[in-house]
Amino acid sequence: MPLILASASPRRRELLEKVGIAFTVVPATIEEPPLEEDELPEKYVQRVATEKGFSVYDKVSRKKYSTNLVVLAADTAVLFKDLLYGKPLDRDDAKNMLENLSGKTHTVLTGLHFRTPTFMTSSVVKTKVRLRKLNMIELERYLNTSEYEDKAGGYAIQGPYGQTLVDKVEGSFTNVIGLPVTEVMKMLRVLGPDMI
Repeated sequence: MPLILASASPRRRELLEKVGIAFTVVPATIEEPPLEEDELPEKYVQRVATEKGFSVYDKVSRKKYSTNLVVLAADTAVLFKDLLYGKPLDRDDAKNMLENLSGKTHTVLTGLHFRTPTFMTSSVVKTKVRLRKLNMIELERYLNTSEYEDKAGGYAIQGPYGQTLVDKVEGSFTNVIGLPVTEVMKMLRVLGPDMI
């Protein structure tokens, strides 16, 4: 049963490759929607992951293997004081995020969506992360590495510099990178022993 990863993220691809899961990348091309009024952050990442999954499933369901496939979609965001931080728009946006997160604990949320021709499920995985208290020199040095680019919350925990910003992680480490691998493996085992 082929697995379709509905993401262009190189981090998600690398995480699946490291655990030896065979898959094909078909990126979701939807515009990420804004948070709706009174929508809970957990519901938001779950909704975006579901929309990505539907988009890619509709695209690949016309292919010859459409009767035997699994689509996996994900959306990751950082939650801090009821605010959702996605990918920074630019260096200044990343600096603002990191200044806010410095010395404090935030939550990384990843919405997951799995879809087959006969089955569909969505869930949210949460990880608590505490960043060290960063001084201005450390912050500027980090921003000069460009590791913040395309990373929710403005930092890359897997990066050689980004990992030095983190003081504590409670929960799935790979979730902070963008894909909670243990939870993905559990679901793939449910879908079929040939998936892993």
